[in-house]
Amino acid sequence: MKFYDLSDLNHDPAIAQAMGNLVVAWSRAETALGFALAAVTSMDVNVAQQGYFRIPTFEARYKFIVEVLRHGNFEETWRGAMIRAVEKLAKLSSTRNSYIHGSWCVEGTSNKTVLFHLRVDGDGRRQEVKAADIKQHCEAVLGRVADLRELLPDAPWT
Repeated sequence: MKFYDLSDLNHDPAIAQAMGNLVVAWSRAETALGFALAAVTSMDVNVAQQGYFRIPTFEARYKFIVEVLRHGNFEETWRGAMIRAVEKLAKLSSTRNSYIHGSWCVEGTSNKTVLFHLRVDGDGRRQEVKAADIKQHCEAVLGRVADLRELLPDAPWT
């Protein structure tokens, strides 16, 4: 089998569309976490959003929000629900990272799109990419955003 690096997804429009939707879903998720930061710190939402994106990594961002929740003066049921919602969303980030940081290739004879996870040894290194899998990931991300939306009814959702 020969694999060739990709510079675009023109050979598979369904995967290209799904990846575009992944970008938008994660943008929505990051906005939701910015709203969460505003709620847990009582900051103006615009200031919180700016501050959120000054924190250098996604992991640091969500862990900061969780720590504020753990140590802040919040109603226990809401606090627990918020921590669970933020952590469930954060768990999805490893899948996003695999799409974003994988090496995108096409298999020469089948024209299948494949990701190589170059940080992984052994069997998990190569993964066939399917639009349906990316769509399912987007639905999971947006489901976690919906959970946050329910917990943050005063946020300026659009």
